[in-house]
Order: sequence, then structure tokens, then C-alpha cells
Amino acid sequence: MPKTRSADMQRAIDRCESCREVCLQAVAHCLQRGGSHAAPNHITTLLDCADMCGISANFMLRDSALHLRTCEACALVCDVCAKTCETFPDDEVMRRCGEECRRCADSCRAMVRSTVQNWLRTVNSTDNPQPEAEHGHTSSDRNDGLAEPGDAARASDRP
Repeated sequence: MPKTRSADMQRAIDRCESCREVCLQAVAHCLQRGGSHAAPNHITTLLDCADMCGISANFMLRDSALHLRTCEACALVCDVCAKTCETFPDDEVMRRCGEECRRCADSCRAMVRSTVQNWLRTVNSTDNPQPEAEHGHTSSDRNDGLAEPGDAARASDRP
């Protein structure tokens, strides 16, 4: 049974798929227009963005453990693509592409943030179990010289 995706992840998947489609439409538009629209660097950036969005959506759809990394990269590529699209301010197709790239980048970043926050909550709740009440002692009452999980990390955080 597939696990339920967070709203942020589903939004990022939807945005990635939409951005991919808009970037591919922009490539066709730019090649038809010619001139600076068809500049190799511009077309390459649009194709990079379309590919990265597709890859990121696929990683999220299959619940890959590496989806955070692809989404971080996707946000970066979308930012770059938006900038190149914005160099054509009077072109409606390019304006729409730039806006879609910005929305996708924002959505990918939000998904990464929420996933990391959820993971940290899970880790913190399992690393800090409740004291055992049945013996009347907490783990901090121990004096056996054994470190608790995370003690080294907490000690290294102190000045």
C-alpha cells in the first residue's frame, strides 16, 4: 500500500509536472520565433529545466530517498530558467514560463523544508524517549558512565 504524500510533496509534484510542460512548450515557441529566443544557451536552459522537473517529479512519485536532493537541484535550475525567460518581458509565453519556474522553485523548497522538519520531529521523538516511570528513575539519574544517544552531538553544540 503506497504511503500518503504530504500536501507540500503533492504540490511540488504537480508544480514540477506543470513546469516541465510549460518549458517544453516554450522551447517550441522559441525555436519558431528564432533570433535571440533560439539562442543555444536559452534553449539548453529550458530543456535542462524541463528535464530536472521531470526527474524531480519522478523521484517524489516513487518515494525515492534521494528526492530531497533532486528537489534542491530542481529549485536551482528553475531559478536559472526563470531568469533567462524574464529577459523576454514582452513575450507572453516567456513570461508564463518564468512565472511557472518561480512557482516550481518555491514549491520544491517548501517541500524540502517540510520534509526535513517532519524528519527532525520524528528523529527527536525517537532519540528522546520518555523516562521509565516504573523504576522511578530517569536516564539522567544513571551514573554508569555510559553516554546517551545524542550526548556527543549536544556536547559539541556547547560553546
